Amino acid sequence: MTYDITSGQVSSGIVMTGDTMNISSGGRVIDTRISDDSFVYVSNGGTAVGTVAGDWGWLIVSNGGVARDTVVSGSRAFLNVVVRGSADGTLLESEGGMYLSNGTATNTLVTSTGLLVVSAGGRAVGTLVSGESASLIVSSRGAAQDTTVENQGTLLISSGGQIAGNLNIASGGIVTVEEEGIVDFDLRTRKAASEPFVNNIALIQGVPQFTITVSAKQADGIYLLANGAANFRGSITISSSADDSATLTVGKTVTLNEKAYKLNIFSGTLLLSAGEIDLTGEEVQTYNVYKPVSSASVMMGKTLVSGGAEDGMEISSGGTAINTSIGSGGWMYVYSGGTATNISAANGAVLRFDVAPGTYVQGTKGGSSFRVASSLLSGYTVDFRGAVYIDSKAVASNVTLAGGDMEVFEGGTALGTEVHDGALAVNGSASETVLHAGGVLTVGGTACSTTVSSGGNVNVSGGTVVSTTISSGGAMTIESAGKVTGTLQIEQGAVVSASSGAVVDFDISDRVAGGKVLVNDLALIQGTPDFTITVSADQAEGNYSLANGVMASDTMITVRLPDDTVLGNIVLGEVLNVDDKSYALTCVDNLLSIAIALADPVPREAADDLNGDGRADVIMTISELGHDADGATGAWLIQEDQTPVWGNLSQRDSDWTIFGTGHTASEKRSADVYVKSTDNVIGAWTTNESGNVTGWETIGQFDEDTQVLGLGDFDGNGQTDLLLRNVNGAVGCFAAGEENGGWNYFESLGDEWEIVATGDLNGDGRDDVVLKHEAGFAGSWLAQENYQMTWANLDTLESGYSIVGTGDFNGDGTDDVLLKKGNYYGAWLVQNGNVKEWMGLGDLGKVTVEQIADFDGDGIDDLRIRTSAGDLGALLVHGDSNLEWKYYGSVGDEWSTSLAAI
Repeated sequence: MTYDITSGQVSSGIVMTGDTMNISSGGRVIDTRISDDSFVYVSNGGTAVGTVAGDWGWLIVSNGGVARDTVVSGSRAFLNVVVRGSADGTLLESEGGMYLSNGTATNTLVTSTGLLVVSAGGRAVGTLVSGESASLIVSSRGAAQDTTVENQGTLLISSGGQIAGNLNIASGGIVTVEEEGIVDFDLRTRKAASEPFVNNIALIQGVPQFTITVSAKQADGIYLLANGAANFRGSITISSSADDSATLTVGKTVTLNEKAYKLNIFSGTLLLSAGEIDLTGEEVQTYNVYKPVSSASVMMGKTLVSGGAEDGMEISSGGTAINTSIGSGGWMYVYSGGTATNISAANGAVLRFDVAPGTYVQGTKGGSSFRVASSLLSGYTVDFRGAVYIDSKAVASNVTLAGGDMEVFEGGTALGTEVHDGALAVNGSASETVLHAGGVLTVGGTACSTTVSSGGNVNVSGGTVVSTTISSGGAMTIESAGKVTGTLQIEQGAVVSASSGAVVDFDISDRVAGGKVLVNDLALIQGTPDFTITVSADQAEGNYSLANGVMASDTMITVRLPDDTVLGNIVLGEVLNVDDKSYALTCVDNLLSIAIALADPVPREAADDLNGDGRADVIMTISELGHDADGATGAWLIQEDQTPVWGNLSQRDSDWTIFGTGHTASEKRSADVYVKSTDNVIGAWTTNESGNVTGWETIGQFDEDTQVLGLGDFDGNGQTDLLLRNVNGAVGCFAAGEENGGWNYFESLGDEWEIVATGDLNGDGRDDVVLKHEAGFAGSWLAQENYQMTWANLDTLESGYSIVGTGDFNGDGTDDVLLKKGNYYGAWLVQNGNVKEWMGLGDLGKVTVEQIADFDGDGIDDLRIRTSAGDLGALLVHGDSNLEWKYYGSVGDEWSTSLAAI
């Protein structure tokens, strides 16, 4: 059935099931009930009042139609408000929904499982979203104005949607703004000192885009934007109707239409100052300031700030206030560079000062005088609700916090602070702080020599505390990324807790062996912090006491330098060898100590040494198809006087290549010769100490998708492993030996990475993997226990340079990285996996470097080269640009003298 209500007709109480109704041209319907695929269309001056849309009931309002006091309740019940339609006083519940598109909805209540969607020019004004699963969604070009969200109700602003007007996020309300969603503070019709737009900006989740809209002739004043902004660090785009725009951050001033705008935070409220308000003739910026009632009592430079939670005055940089009286509950905030003199503040007044260059504050509070001169504050008591901010390069000394707060910004310093029922936040540095009962110290910077009395509390939120004493009843919390170092004295009855990721550091870098213990009782620290030991690069040998109260455990401790360079990890019963030092942890009678001594160097076998005499040899094979002796393989065994002696090895089949050398057994001194077939079989000719081949050992066979890249001892067991990479980028090794033999996974690489060399870059006896990115930077995987890899940066290759291989060119027991550019060669000298310095070797001419190995047995690797004429010899390395040529002999083109492995 179809109903047409037009031309002043009024209908009431119609119940529709599967019917259609058209309301237009002054037609009016009251208390209509629609369900079961019923459709009511309201347009062109039609009005629907008190409509109830049940399951599958549809109410569509457009083109000047109006719906008032509608209830949308039930599955698939909808109110659609489209072009120029409007709805007022709608209730959405029980899966009922309303869609706004180029229409307007006012005074809407969205309750449990109700849904309001606003898009494409739609506007929802005065909406309350209350109850679990009640939702308001504002999408592209839609806007929600003057909205309240509470009791698990949800407001979602998606890309292009906008929050405008007031936003009240009450208990349990959830507000999320997706990327490019907008939160707009529209000041064009706003009066200065009005209530904030947003009651708690900290409750807005997501990544909102904040904007401020001002008129071309915005009135001067202080405009409140949002409460809950103490931690606001974002930026806001401010624009005017004159199409000017700029970006604001806290503390920044911009100019639009010849008016200055500045963004600030006071008492957790985000404020915008527009222009300057001159109440006193002294350039005083004010917010909610009351003049004396009698105009006769108004004097130049005199202002009365009455009591009340919101009555106060701001003095910005360059501003001046003279002879100011502040009643209980009133407040004054003097920014960096502001001046306030002859202040008379009652008890209960809130005084907040930026201590920084150019600031001057002087007066009395509760009868006690105080003075802040430029960047120095000394001997001032900050009582209840007072606050002092210490800016960069400013110093506050001997300040007492008696219920007030002090914040030290990065670069600021607080000395000798006493905290009673107050809070000290340190993002700069603090020294000699004493926390009494109720005193709280929050450390994001550095706090040295802190004393915590009973009832005091230290929160290390991401900074460092150095040398701390905690009495019984005191407490310290070390959050993730927080660090405790220096001495730590904990009395019984004190509470110290550490989160995962917190660091307890035993810093012995400036201590002498045999000194006092750093931590008096480690057992009193609750939680699972990371432990580190900081040593100097030239730490003296001896035994250093770390902590009492230690039970034997397998906790891993990281040893590092003061610049955070990691030397390695250590546990009880193990020794860490780094360069020429050894570090050993001991625990005797619950005392944890570290013993530092000269380390025994990790023994290094000379590479390619076929007879175990400590000198590398030269392997060669005839690789010319059709040659009578194709496959014949032997070696020049290099003697002490640098002359070669020929030694036969074996006959190589034509489908095999000489791959490299290594050790099939851990105790062998003579290197074995590893060979590789065209079908990816790897085997080795085993040798004796005469340089003769004594047998054959098959290592493994791999499918065609697996690259066998090189050789190395990646687990430190003395046996050579195979470095592999498969077609999917997985890198690992085929390990030799009974324990962990076979495939062991390292990491995976993309095609942009190239594996260019192997070598022991940190001297721990395990070979590491050198990698280069196509962008030019290089690094290494440092092999750890159980085939785990740790990344270490090397350096970025300059244009034209390439990596040739690795070798120890300074005899420190650690492999370095050989580079070339054209005919010029040099090396990154490596220590602990990082590049420490450059070593130039020189222009070698048009030669090929075929081997990096120690040919004279001096512990320093040399360069074995071949010329285009077939001359073979070694450039013995004796230091920076100090090479000595040794000629071994010449061979024809039929002889191959290079190895296939990287």
